[in-house]
Amino acid sequence: MSKAVEEHVQPLAPLLVRRLYLDESGHGGDVAGGGGFAQQQAFTLACVGVGDTRLLVAELERLRAEFKVPAGEFKAKTLKTRLTPIALALIAFFRAQRWPIFIEAVDKRYFLAIHIIQHVLCGDLNGGYVDQISRNAMAELLADQDAGPAFTAYLEACRAPSIEKVRIAVQALWDWLETRDEEIARTTQILTMFARDRARREDADPLGFLPLADIGPGGRPVWILPNLQCLTNIYARINLWAGRRVKDLQLIHDAQIQYESVLRDAKALMEALGGEGAQVWTPFADYGVKESASLRFAASGEEPCIQAADILAGAVMRCLRRGLEDPALLSEQDEALLEALVDLGNPFTANGVNFVMTARDLERIGVPTVAPHLDPGWL
Repeated sequence: MSKAVEEHVQPLAPLLVRRLYLDESGHGGDVAGGGGFAQQQAFTLACVGVGDTRLLVAELERLRAEFKVPAGEFKAKTLKTRLTPIALALIAFFRAQRWPIFIEAVDKRYFLAIHIIQHVLCGDLNGGYVDQISRNAMAELLADQDAGPAFTAYLEACRAPSIEKVRIAVQALWDWLETRDEEIARTTQILTMFARDRARREDADPLGFLPLADIGPGGRPVWILPNLQCLTNIYARINLWAGRRVKDLQLIHDAQIQYESVLRDAKALMEALGGEGAQVWTPFADYGVKESASLRFAASGEEPCIQAADILAGAVMRCLRRGLEDPALLSEQDEALLEALVDLGNPFTANGVNFVMTARDLERIGVPTVAPHLDPGWL
């Protein structure tokens, strides 16, 4: 291994970073309950590790002066054309300090397609029957080719679960697949046929086709929360980065009035699983959580370092939203941001961005699947 590679894969000083700040951008609410699915296709959760809060606050004030930002909170939604340049400056600052950045970037359409494949088509099958590569290919088919009727019917089944609504959703998926001629569509159709037979049984349970519901505000069930999935994966990435030594870490999330209890419960469940969590395999993450990091929710006025996470989450979400709508809308600054995000990628420390998007969309917006400095040739 070359000296340059050795330097790059060194842990980013986890013993010096004790506080990690998180914020999201793009409606993170229940996709099944609306969740901004049509209006905001992209969702991001950013987490920044900070070794010296005073140093970061000073950098935020320096950026405020440089970009002539009025007094008050730094908020991504108010920075407009200054947002991406400030995000690029923050990325450079964190790299210079060797502090970690973890970002989850989600295309909600693909996120929903994954749930349909996992729960409708593979709900009673283990990974030995349908491998993860095939599952991903089927989800990409639904997302890339916009299986709109199947999406709508499945969301209806989540909102008001009944076996009849599940049967309608399965039939809608079958009918949509009849219009496709891709090879993977035929594989998907075979699994849809099995799901249709399962849904026709007298003892069929609609919950066997749906993701487990969490209890949201007012005791209302919530089914498909991108912020929940993003938080648990970032926690697993932090667990990898810290070598499973997380008991002294503080996770400080921007205030979440609606879903705070759901996020707390998801974190607690990961910790309760202990070693069993290691059986959940996700690239560049470690679900074998052995210790518990603290988690609290705070307003960015109380914890100004949250503003750095807000800026990064907002810049990435808006960049991806433009790219998903039309890659021609991406500016030179957007392209510079995507390049900087890819360059952050380090599988040895889980640093960088996890794009929960189809390979086609990543290619369309110009995101390589391997960072240039991590060419697989040397692995």
